[in-house]
Amino acid sequence: MLILVAVAVYALTLDFPAPDSGDPGVAVLPRAAAVFLGLCAIPLLLRPEPGSPLPRGAAAWRVLASVGLLLAYIAALEPVGFTLSTAVFLLLQGLILARSHIVALSVSAVVVAFGLYYLFRELLGVPLPRSPWFGGFL
Repeated sequence: MLILVAVAVYALTLDFPAPDSGDPGVAVLPRAAAVFLGLCAIPLLLRPEPGSPLPRGAAAWRVLASVGLLLAYIAALEPVGFTLSTAVFLLLQGLILARSHIVALSVSAVVVAFGLYYLFRELLGVPLPRSPWFGGFL
Protein backbone atom coordinates (compact mmCIF):
# COMPACT_ATOMS: atom_id res chain seq x y z
CA MET A 1 0.00 0.00 0.00
CA LEU A 2 2.79 2.45 0.86
CA ILE A 3 4.45 1.82 -2.47
CA LEU A 4 1.20 2.64 -4.25
CA VAL A 5 0.97 5.90 -2.31
CA ALA A 6 4.59 6.70 -3.17
CA VAL A 7 3.99 6.03 -6.86
CA ALA A 8 0.79 8.11 -6.81
CA VAL A 9 2.51 11.06 -5.13
CA TYR A 10 5.39 10.92 -7.59
CA ALA A 11 2.99 10.65 -10.53
CA LEU A 12 1.07 13.70 -9.33
CA THR A 13 4.27 15.76 -9.49
CA LEU A 14 4.98 14.94 -13.14
CA ASP A 15 2.99 17.93 -14.37
CA PHE A 16 4.71 20.38 -12.00
CA PRO A 17 6.69 23.14 -13.73
CA ALA A 18 10.25 22.32 -14.71
CA PRO A 19 12.96 23.80 -12.47
CA ASP A 20 14.79 26.94 -13.53
CA SER A 21 18.56 27.16 -13.61
CA GLY A 22 19.89 26.77 -10.07
CA ASP A 23 16.38 26.39 -8.64
CA PRO A 24 15.36 22.86 -7.59
CA GLY A 25 11.71 23.60 -8.41
CA VAL A 26 8.51 22.88 -6.55
CA ALA A 27 8.49 19.14 -7.32
CA VAL A 28 11.73 18.29 -5.54
CA LEU A 29 10.28 17.96 -2.03
CA PRO A 30 7.20 15.84 -2.85
CA ARG A 31 9.28 13.66 -5.16
CA ALA A 32 11.93 13.17 -2.48
CA ALA A 33 9.21 12.29 0.04
CA ALA A 34 7.67 9.81 -2.41
CA VAL A 35 11.02 8.13 -3.02
CA PHE A 36 11.72 8.00 0.71
CA LEU A 37 8.27 6.53 1.38
CA GLY A 38 8.80 3.92 -1.32
CA LEU A 39 12.19 2.98 0.09
CA CYS A 40 10.73 2.66 3.59
CA ALA A 41 7.97 0.40 2.24
CA ILE A 42 10.39 -2.13 0.74
CA PRO A 43 11.40 -3.74 4.07
CA LEU A 44 7.73 -3.99 5.02
CA LEU A 45 7.05 -5.92 1.83
CA LEU A 46 10.00 -8.20 2.28
CA ARG A 47 9.42 -8.98 5.94
CA PRO A 48 5.93 -8.11 7.18
CA GLU A 49 5.15 -8.61 10.84
CA PRO A 50 3.00 -11.73 11.08
CA GLY A 51 -0.50 -11.29 12.45
CA SER A 52 -0.34 -7.53 12.89
CA PRO A 53 -3.62 -6.73 14.66
CA LEU A 54 -5.77 -3.76 13.86
CA PRO A 55 -5.92 -1.17 16.64
CA ARG A 56 -8.64 -1.71 19.22
CA GLY A 57 -10.18 0.34 22.01
CA ALA A 58 -8.51 3.68 22.71
CA ALA A 59 -5.95 3.15 19.96
CA ALA A 60 -8.72 2.72 17.39
CA TRP A 61 -10.35 5.96 18.53
CA ARG A 62 -7.01 7.78 18.23
CA VAL A 63 -6.65 6.51 14.66
CA LEU A 64 -10.20 7.55 13.75
CA ALA A 65 -9.75 10.94 15.43
CA SER A 66 -6.49 11.46 13.53
CA VAL A 67 -8.12 10.64 10.20
CA GLY A 68 -11.05 12.96 10.97
CA LEU A 69 -8.68 15.72 12.03
CA LEU A 70 -6.66 15.30 8.84
CA LEU A 71 -9.82 15.62 6.74
CA ALA A 72 -10.83 18.74 8.69
CA TYR A 73 -7.33 20.18 8.17
CA ILE A 74 -7.57 19.63 4.43
CA ALA A 75 -10.98 21.30 4.35
CA ALA A 76 -9.73 24.27 6.43
CA LEU A 77 -6.58 25.03 4.43
CA GLU A 78 -8.18 27.33 1.85
CA PRO A 79 -10.72 29.20 3.99
CA VAL A 80 -8.56 29.53 7.12
CA GLY A 81 -5.06 29.74 5.65
CA PHE A 82 -1.98 27.52 5.86
CA THR A 83 -0.28 28.83 8.99
CA LEU A 84 -3.31 29.02 11.27
CA SER A 85 -4.83 25.71 10.14
CA THR A 86 -1.46 23.95 10.39
CA ALA A 87 -0.84 25.24 13.92
CA VAL A 88 -4.30 24.15 15.08
CA PHE A 89 -3.90 20.76 13.36
CA LEU A 90 -0.52 20.11 14.97
CA LEU A 91 -1.79 21.13 18.41
CA LEU A 92 -4.86 18.90 18.22
CA GLN A 93 -2.90 16.00 16.72
CA GLY A 94 -0.39 16.29 19.55
CA LEU A 95 -3.21 16.16 22.08
CA ILE A 96 -4.71 13.10 20.39
CA LEU A 97 -1.45 11.18 20.22
CA ALA A 98 0.62 12.35 23.16
CA ARG A 99 -1.75 14.06 25.59
CA SER A 100 1.25 16.10 26.58
CA HIS A 101 1.59 19.52 28.18
CA ILE A 102 -0.66 21.89 26.23
CA VAL A 103 1.73 24.85 26.48
CA ALA A 104 4.63 22.87 25.01
CA LEU A 105 2.38 21.51 22.28
CA SER A 106 1.06 25.00 21.49
CA VAL A 107 4.51 26.53 21.25
CA SER A 108 5.87 23.71 19.09
CA ALA A 109 2.79 23.79 16.82
CA VAL A 110 3.17 27.53 16.19
CA VAL A 111 6.94 27.28 15.64
CA VAL A 112 6.57 24.37 13.20
CA ALA A 113 3.68 26.06 11.34
CA PHE A 114 5.63 29.29 10.84
CA GLY A 115 8.79 27.34 10.01
CA LEU A 116 6.98 25.34 7.33
CA TYR A 117 5.42 28.54 5.98
CA TYR A 118 8.84 30.15 5.72
CA LEU A 119 10.37 27.06 4.12
CA PHE A 120 7.71 26.61 1.47
CA ARG A 121 6.68 30.22 0.81
CA GLU A 122 9.93 32.10 1.15
CA LEU A 123 12.67 29.57 0.34
CA LEU A 124 10.94 27.30 -2.17
CA GLY A 125 8.46 29.84 -3.56
CA VAL A 126 5.44 27.56 -3.17
CA PRO A 127 2.21 29.57 -2.97
CA LEU A 128 0.28 28.70 0.18
CA PRO A 129 -3.26 29.65 1.18
CA ARG A 130 -3.34 32.83 3.25
CA SER A 131 -5.74 33.64 6.03
CA PRO A 132 -8.52 36.14 5.32
CA TRP A 133 -7.81 37.57 8.79
CA PHE A 134 -4.82 39.54 10.08
CA GLY A 135 -4.12 41.03 6.65
CA GLY A 136 -3.29 37.61 5.22
CA PHE A 137 -0.34 37.23 7.58
CA LEU A 138 -1.50 33.94 9.06
